[in-house]
Amino acid sequence: MFREQRPQCMRTETMSLYLYVRCKTIHNFKLNIDMVVSIFVIQRQTRAAVGLINLGNTCYMNTAIQCICSTPMLISYFNSEDKKWVRDINPKSDLKGKLAKTFGSVINRLSIIGSGSSENTVRPQALKSVIARLAPQFGGYRQHDCHELLRFLLDGLHEELNRVKKTPPYEQIEDKETDTDEVKSRRWWKNYADRNDSVLVDTFAGQLKSVVTCRKCGHISTAFDPFWDLSLPIISGSSKSSSSYYYSSSGRQKVELKDCLTKFCDEEELEAYYCSKCKKHRQSTKKLSVFKFPNVLVIHLKRFEFRGYSRSKIQTHVVAPKRLEREHLSVIADIKSASAENHINCSYGLYAIANHMGTCNGGHYKAHANIGPGIQDDWRCFNDSRVSSTLDTSAGQGSSAYVLFYRKIAGNYSSGLSKM
Repeated sequence: MFREQRPQCMRTETMSLYLYVRCKTIHNFKLNIDMVVSIFVIQRQTRAAVGLINLGNTCYMNTAIQCICSTPMLISYFNSEDKKWVRDINPKSDLKGKLAKTFGSVINRLSIIGSGSSENTVRPQALKSVIARLAPQFGGYRQHDCHELLRFLLDGLHEELNRVKKTPPYEQIEDKETDTDEVKSRRWWKNYADRNDSVLVDTFAGQLKSVVTCRKCGHISTAFDPFWDLSLPIISGSSKSSSSYYYSSSGRQKVELKDCLTKFCDEEELEAYYCSKCKKHRQSTKKLSVFKFPNVLVIHLKRFEFRGYSRSKIQTHVVAPKRLEREHLSVIADIKSASAENHINCSYGLYAIANHMGTCNGGHYKAHANIGPGIQDDWRCFNDSRVSSTLDTSAGQGSSAYVLFYRKIAGNYSSGLSKM
Protein backbone atom coordinates (compact mmCIF):
# COMPACT_ATOMS: atom_id res chain seq x y z
CA MET A 1 0.00 0.00 0.00
CA PHE A 2 2.73 2.43 0.92
CA ARG A 3 5.59 2.71 -1.55
CA GLU A 4 9.04 3.83 -0.57
CA GLN A 5 9.24 6.72 -2.99
CA ARG A 6 8.86 10.48 -2.87
CA PRO A 7 5.18 11.18 -3.61
CA GLN A 8 3.78 14.02 -5.68
CA CYS A 9 0.94 16.25 -4.43
CA MET A 10 -2.13 14.09 -3.94
CA ARG A 11 -5.50 15.17 -5.26
CA THR A 12 -7.85 12.90 -3.35
CA GLU A 13 -9.46 14.37 -0.24
CA THR A 14 -10.86 11.26 1.40
CA MET A 15 -7.87 9.49 2.94
CA SER A 16 -7.58 9.78 6.72
CA LEU A 17 -4.52 10.27 8.84
CA TYR A 18 -6.09 7.75 11.18
CA LEU A 19 -5.39 5.10 8.52
CA TYR A 20 -1.71 6.02 8.71
CA VAL A 21 -1.67 5.77 12.50
CA ARG A 22 -3.40 2.39 12.52
CA CYS A 23 -1.28 0.92 9.72
CA LYS A 24 1.90 2.05 11.36
CA THR A 25 0.77 0.58 14.69
CA ILE A 26 -0.40 -2.76 13.29
CA HIS A 27 2.31 -3.37 10.70
CA ASN A 28 5.07 -1.38 12.37
CA PHE A 29 5.81 0.47 9.16
CA LYS A 30 8.56 3.09 9.25
CA LEU A 31 7.37 5.80 6.87
CA ASN A 32 9.50 8.73 5.82
CA ILE A 33 8.39 12.30 6.39
CA ASP A 34 7.50 12.89 2.74
CA MET A 35 5.02 9.99 2.84
CA VAL A 36 3.43 11.44 5.96
CA VAL A 37 2.98 14.71 4.06
CA SER A 38 0.77 13.25 1.37
CA ILE A 39 -1.49 11.63 3.96
CA PHE A 40 -1.91 14.32 6.57
CA VAL A 41 -2.40 17.29 4.27
CA ILE A 42 -5.82 15.97 3.26
CA GLN A 43 -6.99 15.19 6.79
CA ARG A 44 -10.08 17.12 7.83
CA GLN A 45 -9.36 19.85 10.32
CA THR A 46 -11.90 19.62 13.13
CA ARG A 47 -11.82 21.80 16.21
CA ALA A 48 -14.24 23.90 18.19
CA ALA A 49 -14.56 27.68 18.53
CA VAL A 50 -13.56 27.63 22.19
CA GLY A 51 -11.75 30.45 23.96
CA LEU A 52 -9.05 30.38 26.64
CA ILE A 53 -9.43 32.33 29.87
CA ASN A 54 -6.81 35.04 30.46
CA LEU A 55 -5.14 34.20 33.76
CA GLY A 56 -3.52 37.63 34.00
CA ASN A 57 -1.41 38.96 31.11
CA THR A 58 -1.44 35.51 29.50
CA CYS A 59 -2.80 36.56 26.10
CA TYR A 60 0.63 35.65 24.64
CA MET A 61 0.23 32.07 25.87
CA ASN A 62 -3.42 31.76 24.82
CA THR A 63 -2.54 32.95 21.32
CA ALA A 64 0.26 30.41 20.90
CA ILE A 65 -1.96 27.59 22.20
CA GLN A 66 -4.82 28.47 19.84
CA CYS A 67 -2.49 28.42 16.83
CA ILE A 68 -0.88 25.11 17.79
CA CYS A 69 -4.26 23.55 18.56
CA SER A 70 -5.47 24.46 15.05
CA THR A 71 -2.79 22.22 13.49
CA PRO A 72 -4.56 19.21 11.88
CA MET A 73 -1.78 16.69 12.45
CA LEU A 74 -1.62 17.47 16.18
CA ILE A 75 -5.42 17.38 16.48
CA SER A 76 -5.46 13.88 14.98
CA TYR A 77 -2.48 12.72 17.02
CA PHE A 78 -3.77 13.80 20.44
CA ASN A 79 -7.33 12.64 19.72
CA SER A 80 -6.52 9.24 18.20
CA GLU A 81 -8.67 6.43 19.56
CA ASP A 82 -5.69 4.25 20.39
CA LYS A 83 -4.02 7.03 22.46
CA LYS A 84 -0.72 6.36 20.74
CA TRP A 85 0.67 9.63 22.06
CA VAL A 86 0.55 8.25 25.59
CA ARG A 87 2.79 5.36 24.54
CA ASP A 88 5.17 7.83 22.89
CA ILE A 89 5.87 9.61 26.19
CA ASN A 90 9.57 9.41 26.95
CA PRO A 91 10.10 8.23 30.55
CA LYS A 92 13.48 9.98 30.59
CA SER A 93 11.94 13.43 30.07
CA ASP A 94 12.26 15.86 32.98
CA LEU A 95 8.58 15.85 33.96
CA LYS A 96 7.81 12.30 32.77
CA GLY A 97 5.18 13.44 30.28
CA LYS A 98 3.39 15.99 32.47
CA LEU A 99 3.53 18.69 29.78
CA ALA A 100 2.23 16.35 27.06
CA LYS A 101 -0.62 15.20 29.28
CA THR A 102 -1.77 18.70 30.24
CA PHE A 103 -1.44 19.93 26.66
CA GLY A 104 -3.29 16.84 25.44
CA SER A 105 -6.13 17.67 27.81
CA VAL A 106 -6.36 21.23 26.43
CA ILE A 107 -6.29 20.27 22.74
CA ASN A 108 -8.85 17.55 23.46
CA ARG A 109 -11.24 20.10 24.98
CA LEU A 110 -10.67 22.49 22.07
CA SER A 111 -11.41 19.75 19.53
CA ILE A 112 -14.93 18.75 18.56
CA ILE A 113 -13.84 15.16 18.01
CA GLY A 114 -12.30 15.07 21.48
CA SER A 115 -14.95 16.78 23.61
CA GLY A 116 -18.11 15.60 21.89
CA SER A 117 -19.74 18.92 22.80
CA SER A 118 -18.30 22.39 22.66
CA GLU A 119 -17.35 24.31 25.78
CA ASN A 120 -17.44 28.08 25.81
CA THR A 121 -14.05 28.52 27.46
CA VAL A 122 -11.17 26.51 28.86
CA ARG A 123 -9.00 27.59 31.78
CA PRO A 124 -5.35 26.68 30.92
CA GLN A 125 -4.05 27.06 34.49
CA ALA A 126 -2.57 23.56 34.72
CA LEU A 127 -0.75 23.96 31.41
CA LYS A 128 0.68 27.32 32.45
CA SER A 129 1.96 25.83 35.71
CA VAL A 130 3.72 22.97 33.90
CA ILE A 131 5.26 25.34 31.36
CA ALA A 132 6.61 27.46 34.23
CA ARG A 133 8.24 24.37 35.77
CA LEU A 134 10.18 23.80 32.55
CA ALA A 135 10.80 27.49 31.81
CA PRO A 136 10.63 29.55 35.04
CA GLN A 137 10.64 32.84 33.09
CA PHE A 138 7.01 32.12 32.20
CA GLY A 139 6.01 31.89 35.84
CA GLY A 140 4.09 34.79 37.34
CA TYR A 141 1.87 37.09 35.34
CA ARG A 142 4.11 39.38 33.34
CA GLN A 143 3.60 39.82 29.61
CA HIS A 144 5.95 37.74 27.45
CA ASP A 145 6.72 37.20 23.79
CA CYS A 146 4.29 34.85 22.03
CA HIS A 147 6.93 33.43 19.68
CA GLU A 148 9.29 32.70 22.56
CA LEU A 149 6.55 30.82 24.42
CA LEU A 150 5.67 28.96 21.23
CA ARG A 151 9.22 27.68 20.83
CA PHE A 152 9.51 26.59 24.46
CA LEU A 153 6.16 24.77 24.28
CA LEU A 154 6.96 22.92 21.05
CA ASP A 155 10.46 22.02 22.26
CA GLY A 156 9.05 20.78 25.56
CA LEU A 157 6.41 18.65 23.84
CA HIS A 158 9.07 17.21 21.55
CA GLU A 159 11.30 16.21 24.46
CA GLU A 160 8.43 14.43 26.19
CA LEU A 161 7.14 12.70 23.05
CA ASN A 162 10.53 11.83 21.58
CA ARG A 163 10.33 8.23 20.38
CA VAL A 164 14.10 7.88 20.76
CA LYS A 165 14.37 6.37 24.22
CA LYS A 166 18.14 5.79 24.10
CA THR A 167 20.10 8.64 22.55
CA PRO A 168 23.15 7.46 20.59
CA PRO A 169 26.53 8.97 21.53
CA TYR A 170 27.68 12.18 19.87
CA GLU A 171 29.01 11.64 16.38
CA GLN A 172 31.03 14.21 14.43
CA ILE A 173 29.58 14.76 10.96
CA GLU A 174 32.30 14.47 8.35
CA ASP A 175 31.52 15.32 4.75
CA LYS A 176 33.76 14.72 1.77
CA GLU A 177 34.32 17.41 -0.84
CA THR A 178 33.19 14.92 -3.48
CA ASP A 179 29.84 14.31 -1.74
CA THR A 180 26.79 15.77 -3.42
CA ASP A 181 24.45 18.03 -1.48
CA GLU A 182 21.83 15.27 -1.42
CA VAL A 183 24.31 12.88 0.20
CA LYS A 184 25.35 15.49 2.76
CA SER A 185 21.75 16.41 3.48
CA ARG A 186 20.76 12.80 4.19
CA ARG A 187 23.80 12.34 6.43
CA TRP A 188 22.98 15.46 8.47
CA TRP A 189 19.29 14.59 8.64
CA LYS A 190 20.01 11.03 9.81
CA ASN A 191 22.27 12.41 12.52
CA TYR A 192 19.36 14.59 13.68
CA ALA A 193 16.61 11.97 13.26
CA ASP A 194 18.59 9.34 15.18
CA ARG A 195 18.21 11.59 18.22
CA ASN A 196 14.93 13.38 17.47
CA ASP A 197 11.82 11.50 16.38
CA SER A 198 8.42 12.85 17.43
CA VAL A 199 5.16 14.09 15.99
CA LEU A 200 6.54 17.61 16.45
CA VAL A 201 9.50 16.78 14.20
CA ASP A 202 7.14 15.14 11.70
CA THR A 203 5.06 18.31 11.65
CA PHE A 204 7.39 21.30 11.97
CA ALA A 205 10.96 20.25 11.14
CA GLY A 206 12.63 21.19 7.88
CA GLN A 207 16.26 21.53 6.83
CA LEU A 208 18.28 24.64 6.02
CA LYS A 209 21.36 24.70 3.82
CA SER A 210 24.05 27.14 4.95
CA VAL A 211 26.90 28.01 2.59
CA VAL A 212 29.88 29.96 3.97
CA THR A 213 32.53 31.14 1.49
CA CYS A 214 35.95 32.41 2.58
CA ARG A 215 36.75 35.73 0.88
CA LYS A 216 40.49 34.98 1.04
CA CYS A 217 40.84 31.51 -0.45
CA GLY A 218 37.32 30.82 -1.74
CA HIS A 219 36.88 27.70 0.40
CA ILE A 220 33.22 26.70 0.75
CA SER A 221 31.81 25.21 3.95
CA THR A 222 28.32 23.71 3.80
CA ALA A 223 26.02 22.73 6.67
CA PHE A 224 22.51 21.24 6.70
CA ASP A 225 20.77 22.15 9.95
CA PRO A 226 17.18 21.45 11.03
CA PHE A 227 14.76 24.32 11.56
CA TRP A 228 11.27 24.57 13.04
CA ASP A 229 10.42 28.06 11.87
CA LEU A 230 11.85 30.83 9.72
CA SER A 231 12.49 34.23 11.35
CA LEU A 232 12.15 36.77 8.57
CA PRO A 233 13.38 40.37 8.59
CA ILE A 234 10.77 42.98 7.72
CA ILE A 235 12.35 44.98 4.94
CA SER A 236 12.36 48.76 4.75
CA GLY A 237 11.62 50.99 1.81
CA SER A 238 15.33 51.57 1.28
CA SER A 239 16.05 47.87 0.83
CA LYS A 240 17.25 46.84 -2.62
CA SER A 241 15.01 43.78 -2.51
CA SER A 242 11.86 45.75 -1.74
CA SER A 243 10.33 45.41 -5.20
CA SER A 244 6.83 45.33 -3.73
CA TYR A 245 7.32 47.97 -1.05
CA TYR A 246 4.61 50.62 -1.17
CA TYR A 247 2.30 52.80 0.91
CA SER A 248 -1.36 52.09 1.56
CA SER A 249 -4.13 54.67 1.11
CA SER A 250 -3.77 55.51 4.81
CA GLY A 251 -0.09 56.29 4.38
CA ARG A 252 1.05 53.10 6.11
CA GLN A 253 4.17 51.32 4.84
CA LYS A 254 3.36 47.96 3.23
CA VAL A 255 5.49 45.09 2.02
CA GLU A 256 4.80 41.70 0.47
CA LEU A 257 5.76 38.57 2.43
CA LYS A 258 7.64 37.37 -0.66
CA ASP A 259 10.14 40.22 -0.24
CA CYS A 260 10.73 39.25 3.39
CA LEU A 261 11.41 35.69 2.22
CA THR A 262 13.87 37.03 -0.37
CA LYS A 263 15.65 39.13 2.24
CA PHE A 264 16.03 36.08 4.49
CA CYS A 265 18.17 34.43 1.79
CA ASP A 266 20.31 37.48 1.01
CA GLU A 267 24.05 36.96 1.33
CA GLU A 268 25.36 38.00 4.74
CA GLU A 269 28.83 39.32 5.57
CA LEU A 270 30.78 37.54 8.34
CA GLU A 271 33.71 39.36 9.86
CA ALA A 272 35.55 36.55 11.65
CA TYR A 273 34.59 33.09 10.43
CA TYR A 274 37.18 30.34 10.95
CA CYS A 275 38.27 28.95 7.58
CA SER A 276 39.33 25.30 7.86
CA LYS A 277 41.56 25.69 4.80
CA CYS A 278 43.30 28.93 5.81
CA LYS A 279 43.41 27.82 9.45
CA LYS A 280 42.56 31.41 10.38
CA HIS A 281 39.56 33.61 11.00
CA ARG A 282 38.65 35.32 7.75
CA GLN A 283 36.07 37.63 6.29
CA SER A 284 33.44 35.42 4.70
CA THR A 285 29.95 35.41 3.25
CA LYS A 286 27.02 33.29 4.36
CA LYS A 287 23.90 32.37 2.41
CA LEU A 288 20.87 30.38 3.62
CA SER A 289 18.30 28.41 1.64
CA VAL A 290 15.66 25.79 2.42
CA PHE A 291 16.83 22.34 1.35
CA LYS A 292 13.96 20.35 2.85
CA PHE A 293 10.55 21.92 3.48
CA PRO A 294 8.51 20.91 6.55
CA ASN A 295 4.89 19.76 6.59
CA VAL A 296 3.91 22.92 8.45
CA LEU A 297 5.88 26.05 7.63
CA VAL A 298 5.93 28.51 10.53
CA ILE A 299 7.01 32.04 9.65
CA HIS A 300 8.06 34.43 12.41
CA LEU A 301 8.17 38.10 11.42
CA LYS A 302 10.88 39.96 13.32
CA ARG A 303 8.69 42.85 14.46
CA PHE A 304 10.62 43.70 17.60
CA GLU A 305 14.08 45.25 17.58
CA PHE A 306 16.46 46.58 20.19
CA ARG A 307 18.06 49.98 19.88
CA GLY A 308 20.43 50.56 22.75
CA TYR A 309 18.46 49.76 25.88
CA SER A 310 15.03 50.27 24.33
CA ARG A 311 12.80 47.86 22.43
CA SER A 312 10.57 49.01 19.61
CA LYS A 313 8.05 47.46 17.23
CA ILE A 314 8.23 47.64 13.44
CA GLN A 315 4.76 48.73 12.35
CA THR A 316 5.20 47.99 8.64
CA HIS A 317 2.19 46.22 7.14
CA VAL A 318 3.14 42.76 5.84
CA VAL A 319 0.73 41.30 3.28
CA ALA A 320 0.52 37.54 3.90
CA PRO A 321 -0.90 35.56 0.97
CA LYS A 322 -3.60 33.02 1.63
CA ARG A 323 -1.53 30.51 -0.25
CA LEU A 324 2.24 30.14 -0.64
CA GLU A 325 2.89 28.87 -4.14
CA ARG A 326 5.93 28.26 -6.27
CA GLU A 327 6.60 31.97 -6.76
CA HIS A 328 6.97 32.38 -2.99
CA LEU A 329 8.71 29.10 -2.15
CA SER A 330 11.23 29.26 -4.99
CA VAL A 331 12.90 32.39 -3.56
CA ILE A 332 13.96 30.46 -0.43
CA ALA A 333 14.41 26.97 -1.89
CA ASP A 334 17.78 25.52 -2.80
CA ILE A 335 17.62 25.03 -6.55
CA LYS A 336 19.83 21.93 -6.40
CA SER A 337 17.59 20.08 -3.95
CA ALA A 338 15.22 17.46 -5.37
CA SER A 339 13.32 17.49 -2.08
CA ALA A 340 12.83 21.27 -2.19
CA GLU A 341 11.81 21.11 -5.84
CA ASN A 342 9.23 18.46 -5.00
CA HIS A 343 7.71 20.66 -2.30
CA ILE A 344 7.60 23.95 -4.19
CA ASN A 345 5.49 22.25 -6.84
CA CYS A 346 2.85 21.91 -4.13
CA SER A 347 1.35 24.69 -2.01
CA TYR A 348 1.01 25.82 1.59
CA GLY A 349 -2.28 27.19 2.91
CA LEU A 350 -2.48 29.77 5.70
CA TYR A 351 -4.42 28.34 8.64
CA ALA A 352 -3.43 30.34 11.73
CA ILE A 353 -1.95 33.72 12.64
CA ALA A 354 -0.59 35.01 15.94
CA ASN A 355 -1.24 38.76 16.05
CA HIS A 356 0.30 41.46 18.23
CA MET A 357 -1.79 44.60 18.52
CA GLY A 358 -0.38 47.89 19.74
CA THR A 359 3.18 48.70 20.76
CA CYS A 360 5.84 47.34 23.09
CA ASN A 361 4.59 49.65 25.85
CA GLY A 362 0.96 48.67 25.51
CA GLY A 363 0.22 45.60 23.42
CA HIS A 364 -2.14 42.65 23.25
CA TYR A 365 -2.01 39.26 21.53
CA LYS A 366 -4.86 37.49 19.78
CA ALA A 367 -5.07 34.60 17.32
CA HIS A 368 -6.90 34.08 14.05
CA ALA A 369 -7.41 30.50 12.91
CA ASN A 370 -9.27 28.51 10.29
CA ILE A 371 -11.38 25.96 12.18
CA GLY A 372 -13.26 24.68 9.14
CA PRO A 373 -12.88 21.31 7.42
CA GLY A 374 -9.91 20.99 5.10
CA ILE A 375 -8.87 24.26 3.53
CA GLN A 376 -12.27 25.96 3.51
CA ASP A 377 -12.59 29.46 4.93
CA ASP A 378 -14.10 29.30 8.42
CA TRP A 379 -11.87 31.77 10.19
CA ARG A 380 -12.41 32.87 13.79
CA CYS A 381 -10.79 35.47 15.97
CA PHE A 382 -9.62 34.09 19.33
CA ASN A 383 -9.27 36.98 21.77
CA ASP A 384 -8.65 35.12 25.03
CA SER A 385 -12.08 33.86 26.17
CA ARG A 386 -13.93 35.71 23.39
CA VAL A 387 -14.31 33.92 20.04
CA SER A 388 -15.85 35.75 17.11
CA SER A 389 -16.41 35.29 13.40
CA THR A 390 -15.74 39.02 13.04
CA LEU A 391 -12.10 39.19 12.03
CA ASP A 392 -9.58 41.95 12.53
CA THR A 393 -9.03 43.60 9.16
CA SER A 394 -5.27 43.89 9.74
CA ALA A 395 -4.69 40.31 10.87
CA GLY A 396 -3.20 38.96 7.65
CA GLN A 397 -2.40 42.18 5.82
CA GLY A 398 -1.42 44.69 8.48
CA SER A 399 1.02 45.59 11.21
CA SER A 400 -0.24 43.00 13.70
CA ALA A 401 0.74 39.81 11.85
CA TYR A 402 3.53 38.26 13.94
CA VAL A 403 3.66 34.46 13.47
CA LEU A 404 2.13 32.81 10.40
CA PHE A 405 1.26 29.11 10.16
CA TYR A 406 1.09 27.50 6.71
CA ARG A 407 0.27 23.84 6.12
CA LYS A 408 0.95 21.74 3.05
CA ILE A 409 -2.16 21.38 0.95
CA ALA A 410 -3.30 19.46 -2.13
CA GLY A 411 -6.06 19.88 -4.66
CA ASN A 412 -7.82 23.02 -5.75
CA TYR A 413 -7.59 26.15 -3.63
CA SER A 414 -8.88 29.66 -4.25
CA SER A 415 -6.14 32.13 -5.03
CA GLY A 416 -5.57 35.60 -3.64
CA LEU A 417 -5.02 37.16 -0.25
CA SER A 418 -6.52 35.97 2.97
CA LYS A 419 -9.72 37.80 3.80
CA MET A 420 -8.07 38.96 7.03
